[in-house]
Amino acid sequence: MDERHRSVPGGLARMSATTPQTNDLLQKVRQYWSSLSMGRKIMFGTLILFLGLVSAYLVHLGNTEDYATLFAGLKVEDAAEITQKLDEKKIPYQIDGGGTALKVPVAELHGARMMLASEGMPRGGAVGFELFDEPKFGMTAFEQQMNYRRALQGELRRTIRSLDEVENVSLHLVLPKKGTFREDDQEASASVVLQVRQGRTLGRDQVNGIVNLVAASVEGLTPEQVTVVDQQGEMLSAPRDSVMSGTLPALELRQQVERDLEKRVFALLEPAVGMGKARIHVSAEMDFRKVEQRDEIFDPKTAVVRSENVREERSEDGNEAVGGVPGAQANAPGAGAPGGGGEAAGVISTQKTANYEINRTTRVVEEPIGTVKKLNIAVLIDGNYTGEGEERTYVPRSEEELIQLEAIVKTAVGFDEARGDQVVVRNMPFVETEQAFPVGDSTVLMSPDAWRLIRYGVIVLLALLILLFLVRPIVKAVTQQPVPEPPDVKIEVAEERPETIETEAIKPELPNNRLIAIEYAVNDPRKTAQILRAWLLEDLPEEQAKNSLNAGGGAAGVASTELVQSPPPPPSS
Repeated sequence: MDERHRSVPGGLARMSATTPQTNDLLQKVRQYWSSLSMGRKIMFGTLILFLGLVSAYLVHLGNTEDYATLFAGLKVEDAAEITQKLDEKKIPYQIDGGGTALKVPVAELHGARMMLASEGMPRGGAVGFELFDEPKFGMTAFEQQMNYRRALQGELRRTIRSLDEVENVSLHLVLPKKGTFREDDQEASASVVLQVRQGRTLGRDQVNGIVNLVAASVEGLTPEQVTVVDQQGEMLSAPRDSVMSGTLPALELRQQVERDLEKRVFALLEPAVGMGKARIHVSAEMDFRKVEQRDEIFDPKTAVVRSENVREERSEDGNEAVGGVPGAQANAPGAGAPGGGGEAAGVISTQKTANYEINRTTRVVEEPIGTVKKLNIAVLIDGNYTGEGEERTYVPRSEEELIQLEAIVKTAVGFDEARGDQVVVRNMPFVETEQAFPVGDSTVLMSPDAWRLIRYGVIVLLALLILLFLVRPIVKAVTQQPVPEPPDVKIEVAEERPETIETEAIKPELPNNRLIAIEYAVNDPRKTAQILRAWLLEDLPEEQAKNSLNAGGGAAGVASTELVQSPPPPPSS
């Protein structure tokens, strides 16, 4: 009988553990680590290193104080003065933004601001009337005048900088000066350069407020003499000629009309086409002439006599009429006057004057300024889309839908064809572009409390990752029963099988699956013999295996097997 030693998977044999079990945790961890492949060891090492670095960083952040912005956009002079004051008060601070921003601990933020405000800081890089706090002797009149101008400019700069929209301001004043003669007098003037904060705009009322503020602060300065520009050099205040001619209010009125019409059209189209799928532009031609028309209408049919004056003259003379042909003949001697006879002649003259009153209508018509002469409206509408991602397809809108949208636009703006208004509605796909938003100070976007919550959330997340990917696998491997390598067993094929196999003695030493396999072999020895015979024939050549099967009469003629581990167990008593 050939004896073969074979490692049997499935454990259809009784084995004794070669490695003693131990409860030493360190030993089990070491065994688990040695059982890992090189790839898993590298992965675990990288994970442990990463988690260690992140944990150390978070611990460092936890031990440091949270800082908040005290002031931003400071001048170098203001920053130096504030840091000096913070050093005196022993308040820790951090310099940020290239020396233009200062940060202090959150607990010291409000106290530091109140303390600096009481000292008049920041001064905005300007000196105010505190310039005269310390009297200086021996100053000339020119120096006093220059100091007064510096102080006035500094105070105005501080006041203007208090506006939320203004980040910085530069102001120059020309004070009035009396000359010897009237024509030598120098008028006051002022120029203001505003640096508007990013993403902010100054309205017309705010600009007018700045102009009036500066004009009211300087003796003899009128608002027309104040010029205000922004950091791009654009004129914010109205020049004198624009104010006098009224062109600037006309432009503002036109822009206001266009904005109102655009809002009106957009409010109607957005619910129909969807959010962000409509673009509207309105161009209005307006008449800003001041027209006054006077009409006087007379109605001759309603004439009424207002007054009447009648004058009658009568002339009567009873004497002879003296007359004749003038000339030399009449004056000659012997020539007599012509004779006259009959009654005396009389003359009657009548003069009549009548004054008539006719109905008169006087009409004065003043056309309003800013009459709309023509409207040009362009509407661009995006289409519909089907699918998502790369399969997204553009679907244009139907002609009928565009006609309906055009009718809505015409009704919203008060379309007048006789006036020459034009409305164009087109359907085109919109190109998706990333919008660039101005990014301000980080403290504006995220408060210290929010950063603190984010930090705690990251710590909790890292703790969960450590538990799931580091602690849990190690604990699971340590607490699991170690499975030693199965020893080599000797399998013998015998003609007869003992009725009993000592299984009770090995049950405590073998895992459950091996006990189940042994139980299966005891209950069904024929099938077990077939499996063992098939395994034994796997190592034989093909011809020898066929001969062995024929010699044994096939699977049906296989004798029962007996599994004996060397040395065999002692018989049970």
